[in-house]
Amino acid sequence: MSEADIVLTADRWRRIGSAYEREVTRAAESETALRLAQDELSATRERLARLERAAHEVVARSLPARRRASIAALAAVLERGVGTRFVNAYHVEQRYGGPEEGGWFYEAGTLLESVEIPAYSPHSDAFDMRTALAAKYADRVNGPSADSVLLDGEIRVEINYWPGESFPKTRPRYE
Repeated sequence: MSEADIVLTADRWRRIGSAYEREVTRAAESETALRLAQDELSATRERLARLERAAHEVVARSLPARRRASIAALAAVLERGVGTRFVNAYHVEQRYGGPEEGGWFYEAGTLLESVEIPAYSPHSDAFDMRTALAAKYADRVNGPSADSVLLDGEIRVEINYWPGESFPKTRPRYE
């Protein structure tokens, strides 16, 4: 190898070494920036949690219980993730309410099953689950319709954005 070739080779290796050092420096700076961004995100989440707690305290002091329950239900939906759905199966029947005005009835539903469908699932999953639950409980249906007092009950399967629960919570009063 000639002296010129050695100088060119050494120069080439110096350039490669410099480029490598620049890349290592960039990577270290990127890691530092990532760590700083993660720390800032964590601090922001903590500030948001403190603000949320303060807002809940203000709401708890200023709103009637019924509104607080509605807000709590909405908060639960948002916490689960917007788009999370539930397929709820109910046994619905007519119940005797009382003798007023010649007798009256109200509709009552007992929750049979509630299945959560994650937000990232396609809509067809919820419809498929609704069909499956309707088929699973189909043998429990006998009688004309839910509006008839002769009915032993009917099965209703609904897709909602909240987990199912039996209804009504308290027996209605005639007014």
